Amino acid sequence: MATAASPPASFSLGSKPTGPPSLLQLPGRVLRYLVSPGSGEGLLSLLPGPVRNLLPGWDPDRDMPDMFGKVVLVTGANSGIGFQTSRLLARNNAHVVMVVRDEDKGRRAVEDIKQEFTHAKLTMLQADMASLRSVRALADRLLASSSPLHVLINNAGVLAPGPFALTEEGIETTLATNFYGPLYLTLLLLPRLRASAPSRVVNVASFGEMFGSVHWDDLRGINMGSSGLAAYAASKLYLIMASRDLNRRLRGTGVDIFPVHPGLVSTPGEAKSDKRYFISIADFVSSRLHGQSELRGALAPLFAATEPRL
Repeated sequence: MATAASPPASFSLGSKPTGPPSLLQLPGRVLRYLVSPGSGEGLLSLLPGPVRNLLPGWDPDRDMPDMFGKVVLVTGANSGIGFQTSRLLARNNAHVVMVVRDEDKGRRAVEDIKQEFTHAKLTMLQADMASLRSVRALADRLLASSSPLHVLINNAGVLAPGPFALTEEGIETTLATNFYGPLYLTLLLLPRLRASAPSRVVNVASFGEMFGSVHWDDLRGINMGSSGLAAYAASKLYLIMASRDLNRRLRGTGVDIFPVHPGLVSTPGEAKSDKRYFISIADFVSSRLHGQSELRGALAPLFAATEPRL
């Protein structure tokens, strides 16, 4: 565990503009935020500081509790929302298990956090959430240890990852990554979560579920023929449905399930998505017009993972 009992230093969500930009500055600033993924908070960052200070919301500097003694597992932890979630949890003394697909990127992410917060307690594990075999190996490794598990954050996900394809288990790639992998990991780790109760599972969902439908005759997505919007929306709808049902089944066990929507966030994800799909282009443009920063996108899972009143 971390040696410090409280965060060693305060953390700021970023500098706030002290006043509105001049008319001469405005076009350049708008252009910069449109073309720079994850550089800020989209057009929100153009608001004057006094106006932004009036915006309501949960502030991790003010409201996030000390997580000393807590073990939190975060999937997709080396970039985007997962990295910022891991970073702030480590700052607040949680032992963060960072699950990554690419070990080189994972090691760089670990070093970045440790350079910023020398007290950070981090463990990196490799797993491909699209592979049930890989997920099982990850769970077996965790269960073989004596470590408790207080929070599981299923953050890893994809949007239009490429041409239609099936995984080795015969599941459409988006469904496998966004739903079957996280659900399988949750079910495998439930014994440890129950033993560590009170504990939580946070599933990063999306408002994209409103475009989804349940393909009762094709739950693995074999006949979808596309890894675009239909697959993405279905995966998020399934994740929310599973979260509701797990909450019902686990009532009284001390394990709570929270599906959360992080908002529209500018991350490397949409930049890597296959632009042959309309959803990829729409998400790419929208995230730059009014997308939040990765840091602000992490507030929803952080709130669900740490807020004592929930």
